[in-house]
Amino acid sequence: APVVTEAPVVTETPAPTQTPVQTETPSEMTHNFTTDKKVSEDFTITGNLSTSKGTVSYDGLSLTTSLKMESATAISFTAKEDCKLTLVFNSNCNKYIVIDGEEYKVNNGILEVPLTKGSHVIKKQDSNVNLYYIKVTY
Repeated sequence: APVVTEAPVVTETPAPTQTPVQTETPSEMTHNFTTDKKVSEDFTITGNLSTSKGTVSYDGLSLTTSLKMESATAISFTAKEDCKLTLVFNSNCNKYIVIDGEEYKVNNGILEVPLTKGSHVIKKQDSNVNLYYIKVTY
């Protein structure tokens, strides 16, 4: 009797669906002056630190070290894409700082500014402004 061989049944395997990377928590860069002082891979920080300007609570953190926003103070960084910059100051701060040459008013210790991809510089405008924390959210 002849041997009948059946052609193997080929089933196409669907390509695995791409899982989006971290949809719940967007990627971010942060700098905590209390723990990191002025050492950072993401931010270039020039200026003086102080531990006598009070304690600020933010995002579950107790922040005790600030960067004093003085005329020589500068923080520069490069955003890899459009982002939101959040700066945390003393909670009673409603003064101005300068980002990329434009003045921005701090609102009760928090400043949130949308920024575009590229290089950015944060500088002093008003006196007695102390920066405790930086967060860039993509």
